[in-house]
Amino acid sequence: MFFFIVPDVWLSLLARKSLGQALLASLFALAGALIGGILVYLWTSHDPATVTALIEKVPAISPGMIDQVRGELEQQGAWAIVQGPLQGIPYKVFASQAAVTGMPLATLLAYSIPARLLRFIAVTLLCFAGVRLLERWLSLGRVLRVLLGCWIVFYGFYFWHMPG
Repeated sequence: MFFFIVPDVWLSLLARKSLGQALLASLFALAGALIGGILVYLWTSHDPATVTALIEKVPAISPGMIDQVRGELEQQGAWAIVQGPLQGIPYKVFASQAAVTGMPLATLLAYSIPARLLRFIAVTLLCFAGVRLLERWLSLGRVLRVLLGCWIVFYGFYFWHMPG
């Protein structure tokens, strides 16, 4: 299933067991996101048409979303990267369009750290608190099913609501 490749799902499952381990894993998820952002940025710098065409094929990404991100980066600058997670726009779109707009890679990375890390930590803390609350009434197996069910509903709504 798609949602098993999303770091938030893994962080929530880890938070079920250990808040400390999940917070540490958030740093590794951040590192992975930054590496992916660097690769997308560098590739886009050399071949923007190919990267944009590939990103347009990703589910829940549309040409309009890519244009929107490019416009936000041109108007708001790097601050748009921090706001991206609140809009549900995938980070790869910001990494590619940062290259298209000529934003320096260092700026992309500097603003990506709070954007990605705050999201990862928020998911971890919310899931940790939710699991602790549910464990008062449900067995661990049922809590796990509820957690996975919540992700299925979340991503079902996300893909239904987003373009592409």
